[in-house]
Amino acid sequence: TTTTTTTRTVIIPVIWPCVNGIGLRYHVDKNENVPEAEKEFKMLLGNAMNVFQSKNLICHSMGNQVLRRVANGSMKFDNIFMVAADVRHDIFHANYINSATNRDAVEKDGLRIFRMLSKHTEGPNAGKPKGKIYCLYNNYDFALARSPWAGMNWVNRLGRVGIGSYDSWWRPGFIKFDEKRLVHPMLYGYTENVCAYDHLSWKD
Repeated sequence: TTTTTTTRTVIIPVIWPCVNGIGLRYHVDKNENVPEAEKEFKMLLGNAMNVFQSKNLICHSMGNQVLRRVANGSMKFDNIFMVAADVRHDIFHANYINSATNRDAVEKDGLRIFRMLSKHTEGPNAGKPKGKIYCLYNNYDFALARSPWAGMNWVNRLGRVGIGSYDSWWRPGFIKFDEKRLVHPMLYGYTENVCAYDHLSWKD
């Protein structure tokens, strides 16, 4: 008897209101729309998403702000893709995480995101994550370049320089990675950078 198993991929878009812009518009998105999206996304993660045994999560731009607000280990994903992430560039760095003064501090958001990765339950890799946190970055993303001063946090964004890199303000296109030294040891080996600029195809 031959049994045929059909694997189906379902894409579930999570769309939230965004006025899209800088200055006042940026503040409306970050301080009003993101918190509302957080409430709705938490309901989705806690109910409907549990029916999928294997799943990946893709967050784009300020959607990564929503991710860091809802991150916890109760909902698991095989892989997490942070695309053009509008969050601070050192969110996964040991120095930033270790600066937390309590377990609920925002400085620990990177660890909470990491704990959302599904783990192997048996075999030699039992207890280790199945996948990774992927960061798609582009140092020429000039919209993200405006984010630090528009949000008045003055910290470069993850979507411009990737995970485990030195902050690169002065020379676009030049990024030096030192993940082993910079990334928190718990996450080391479970993050991967993909330069989106290298994969762009320019056509007439």
